[in-house]
Amino acid sequence: EGSLLDGLGTLSAALDALQAGGIIGHWEISIPVDDFGEVITIAVDDDISLGAQALLREGRGLSLNGSVITALTRASLKRFGITTAVDAFFLDPST
Repeated sequence: EGSLLDGLGTLSAALDALQAGGIIGHWEISIPVDDFGEVITIAVDDDISLGAQALLREGRGLSLNGSVITALTRASLKRFGITTAVDAFFLDPST
């Protein structure tokens, strides 16, 4: 539990820096109290790299394996010995 919180603290610092730099908008980390550590949701608004990610998917005909946020999540947790499976979903706020 302590390592998980340390890893998420590191990720939070990185997300704060990206938000301060205008790279992403509001972000949130959610840990359900009844399922601690099994499922964690990291939501990021207004990631300016989404357009590039979509173009890369179309241009290569392959699924892009992650984003900057996904890479930061994996690295932050791995630093404290936590390996994870990460799923990324893109939501269109206009729908």
